Amino acid sequence: KVDGPWQVRVLGALPLRSLSQLWGYLNSLVLPVWFRPFGFKLYATIFGCNLDEVPEDLTHYESLGEFFYRTIKEGARPIADAPMVSPADGRVLHFGEIVGERVEQVKGITYSLQALLGTEGAAVGGTTEIERASGESGTTTPRSTPQYLLHPDRNNLYFCVIYLAPGDYHRFHSPVAWVVERRRHFTGDLFSVSPYIVNRLKDLFVLNERIALLGRWRYGFFGMVPVGATNVGSIRINFDESLRTNTRHLTHPPHTFTEAVYTSASSALGGQPLLAGEEMGGFRLGSTIVLVFEAPKDWKFNVKAGQKVKVGEALGEF
Repeated sequence: KVDGPWQVRVLGALPLRSLSQLWGYLNSLVLPVWFRPFGFKLYATIFGCNLDEVPEDLTHYESLGEFFYRTIKEGARPIADAPMVSPADGRVLHFGEIVGERVEQVKGITYSLQALLGTEGAAVGGTTEIERASGESGTTTPRSTPQYLLHPDRNNLYFCVIYLAPGDYHRFHSPVAWVVERRRHFTGDLFSVSPYIVNRLKDLFVLNERIALLGRWRYGFFGMVPVGATNVGSIRINFDESLRTNTRHLTHPPHTFTEAVYTSASSALGGQPLLAGEEMGGFRLGSTIVLVFEAPKDWKFNVKAGQKVKVGEALGEF
């Protein structure tokens, strides 16, 4: 539940979902061709967008929403030769080791790991099998969810939170080579995820609508959670066309989740394989990505809180 100072309580009383849907509608309106260069340059000036990375002429983007979801020039984000790279352009808010079942949001404020990622067998309406784009059907028997710490004798659980500001490139990429076995779509609120709110609203990342992508990499469990926020029109996952977020009518009760598995994407691997740096999807406006992963105990982050990072830059090393 919403808990924090009076500013947070006032924010919680606002119809944030309706406002976000209105903003999404306004963003989808087709702009006059003559206005586009002026309008997008003004936005870029206010929010600090790097127009040198935009591959198309600004008149190519029909709406503000299209400009938000823009691509960047090929080669603009080289992928570092590192065990893990940044999945998005943004600012590192927090990172560290997860001790027990609580994740540190900021110093002195924690939230439940199980609430963030969900628990086995709790999906509303059961588990759905997502078919490959080719139309091939896979097995309808869901794979068992891996335990969050598969090798406690030699590994720890770690987390990293990256905040995407409105001026950032809004698509996100795979931080490692891994297999996504399932996704869980949590409905919820759409509070701002700006650093100001993160430092004041308890349980922010488990209150907001989000997509938990769960799977494994070479060292064990790996999870990636794109978190929705105020004015985020939708969260897109490229290999999951059936996913719909921030809908006018909730598809399931607030703070519950529906689940889908990707077994048919690769019967040999049991999920959707991804390479480090591969585009996975994106936000329709700035938001946050939470990484939760298992790694050997000699893992060390090589970033600092507050540091700006870009897609493909190293996040840590052994």
